[in-house]
Amino acid sequence: MVFALTEERGLMNCVAKGALKSRRRFAGCFEPFNLLEVKYFQKETSSFARIDSATILDAHAGIREDLARITSGAVVVELAYLMEAPGPGASELFALVGDTLLALDTSDAPMDLMVVYVMRLMKLAGYMVPASACATCGLGLTLGPAYYRGGFGLYCPKCASGGLRLSQGSLAFIRQAGAAEGKMAARLRLTPAMRDEMVEFIRGYAAHAASREIKSLSAKSFALIAPTRRLAPKSP
Repeated sequence: MVFALTEERGLMNCVAKGALKSRRRFAGCFEPFNLLEVKYFQKETSSFARIDSATILDAHAGIREDLARITSGAVVVELAYLMEAPGPGASELFALVGDTLLALDTSDAPMDLMVVYVMRLMKLAGYMVPASACATCGLGLTLGPAYYRGGFGLYCPKCASGGLRLSQGSLAFIRQAGAAEGKMAARLRLTPAMRDEMVEFIRGYAAHAASREIKSLSAKSFALIAPTRRLAPKSP
């Protein structure tokens, strides 16, 4: 079985008969990041399409050369699969995924690009991060840090009772990423401290939006490319 994100029909459930037995017919076609041209057949009464042939248009080889790009690309693909919904937004999601994978091919900051993608995807799916005001009191989140306690809200220091701290830099990045498009999205950068905050934040926020854990965003997945920072002990 193959799950394919298409420009016109969104996510399609497909069957590629003989894909495992024949090395010539679909050689290397169904790797996760491939952009394909596919010929298929589907009966009106069936929820599955039969793939008759597939041609690789872009294998995104640059992503496969770097562990951080692979991990970030896995987030892109998994979230597109989990968040896709049929309807007029299919072409927008297809374009967002395609543009992000193309940028990841040569990105020197793949994790930053991945975070931007998640912010843009949340906006596209109707779950835009409310980074302007406290979810409880409505106080503007412009003068201090905010806190994330799960769900879809952010809280000011007075209303928060614990949670993940998001600095002003991270809040500004969230707002910028939600509005970024094209080359601007690829130019946004996080500091190491902001990157730690944002990866932890989207791990919870995206899971809530998708109603399930995002496996490619797990701490285990990021252990090799983003090890936990250790603070030096303070002088007595």
